[in-house]
Amino acid sequence: MRRRALIVLTLALLAATAAAFAVTEALKLERLPVVGPRFPASFSPVCDCPTSVAQLGLRFRVADRVEAAILDADDGVVRSLGERRVQPGVVFFEWDGLDDAGEVVPDGPYRLRVRMEREGRTIVVPNEVLVDTHPPTVVLLGGAPTTFSPDGDGVADKVRIRYRADERAGPLLLVDGETAFERRPRGRDGRVVWDGTLGGELQAPGVYRLAVRVRDVAGNLSPPSEELAVTLE
Repeated sequence: MRRRALIVLTLALLAATAAAFAVTEALKLERLPVVGPRFPASFSPVCDCPTSVAQLGLRFRVADRVEAAILDADDGVVRSLGERRVQPGVVFFEWDGLDDAGEVVPDGPYRLRVRMEREGRTIVVPNEVLVDTHPPTVVLLGGAPTTFSPDGDGVADKVRIRYRADERAGPLLLVDGETAFERRPRGRDGRVVWDGTLGGELQAPGVYRLAVRVRDVAGNLSPPSEELAVTLE
């Protein structure tokens, strides 16, 4: 009897294990109604730039009515993005980095939650978007030549300035306080070159003050570096 009972118990455990495995595999094969998040890595709601608003994209496989919200690191709702009807395809939810009280949220990671009415599901997208309002810093490392002549003879035609930022950022060159150009974010250490022009126009001979600012990936702009005086002949 004891042996028969043991056999029955073993068979029951095997059946339960097989059933649990089948359910797990079925869940793995289940097609989620939303896929393909298209989120920026970070953005700054306080910058005067295109990255002051985050465009949070999701591809919906089904039509439904959804309610979207932004969650903080503790899964608390900081901003309701309202309800809307979506169709199959990529849908963008816009968030300006403010909470429901209209205040800028603290720096940190946030996630998007969508509740689907017809599907009867709530999905928290695992991808995070970072709110970053902290401006970078930049140090001018040097520049040469300090006297140049952009006459095309290949000798001292341009000024080359080296700088170092405290994070990955893109440089802006300032000439007498005016932005000559801006480059996309790259590494921390970099170099900018001035050919003596502003707005495509060659400047008159004289002394010019050059400085560098950097803009980080989120869009925050650093204060200007120290200035370098150069002479255009």
